Amino acid sequence: MEESKLLGTLLPSSPDFLPIVRAIREKYQLPEISPGDDPITEIFLNGEPVTLEGFRQEIKALVGNSADNLPSEASKIIMRAKAFVEKPLDMHELESCPEKMKQALIQFCKVAQGIGRFVVRIIDQFHSAIVDMLYIYLLTKESQEVHRGIASPPSAARNDTNSLFCQTTLLKP
Repeated sequence: MEESKLLGTLLPSSPDFLPIVRAIREKYQLPEISPGDDPITEIFLNGEPVTLEGFRQEIKALVGNSADNLPSEASKIIMRAKAFVEKPLDMHELESCPEKMKQALIQFCKVAQGIGRFVVRIIDQFHSAIVDMLYIYLLTKESQEVHRGIASPPSAARNDTNSLFCQTTLLKP
């Protein structure tokens, strides 16, 4: 637990996330607060109140658009994977193939799409954890513990992960 608390404390001040923290503080004119201070409960943009959910969505957009979160090649692959898993398979090019080969390729593509869905969900959970961490940090200056469930699920969550994988592929749990 000590390591996860330390990691949660260090991540918001990471060079990867500092530009996001600075951009949000500047845009919303948020003051620097200390962990013992009262949390920020009201946020304004150009004199108009902003909902906390709207504020969180702004952080989410910046985290999602940040090239610093992943290497550029990985970002490209993930964007392609998201596009691949979100659209139905188009297999019209296989019409001239023998039926047995066509069925095998269709099954292969369905499994690949399922694996892609699984990977995309893990990455989305990772981004969501970063958004939550920055949201809490900006409003309270408190750090959120980094839970193992994102990268390495504890044994109870591992069963959920296995079930999730089976649901996103052709396999049955």
